[in-house]
Amino acid sequence: MKNKTRKGRPTLQPDQIRKVIGYVERHPDASARTVESATGVSHQSVTRLRKKLAEVTITEEILSRDSALLAVLYPTRAGRTNTKVAPDYEALVKELRDTPHLTRELLWEEYCQVNGENSYSYRGVLSQARPGDGPRRAHHVVGP
Repeated sequence: MKNKTRKGRPTLQPDQIRKVIGYVERHPDASARTVESATGVSHQSVTRLRKKLAEVTITEEILSRDSALLAVLYPTRAGRTNTKVAPDYEALVKELRDTPHLTRELLWEEYCQVNGENSYSYRGVLSQARPGDGPRRAHHVVGP
């Protein structure tokens, strides 16, 4: 299974985490590069994992369950919800068409004032709001 990225870095799979934990328990003074050679997990990931392991307690029960292991080591990953407020793209496009001298940046600033911390980025909002084509979504026609 390919690693998913998180903040530009790959996250470790539960079996990789268990390998590193097992090796580090048997060889507590081993360098990150030694652990890398023995487990096949990069030394950067080993270093990050060691820091996380120093902050939490991993029981045998947690170690045996993938979801529990990931929830303890990557707490924001499990149960994370999106609190961002999506704008009404159709209304944005209509307003852009109907109001002379209105820019997409002004619309975005207004959206941010209304939604504050729950706003999407400029690029995330306005790449979708283009006069003439509405929201960009892939349309798939079912059938022949």
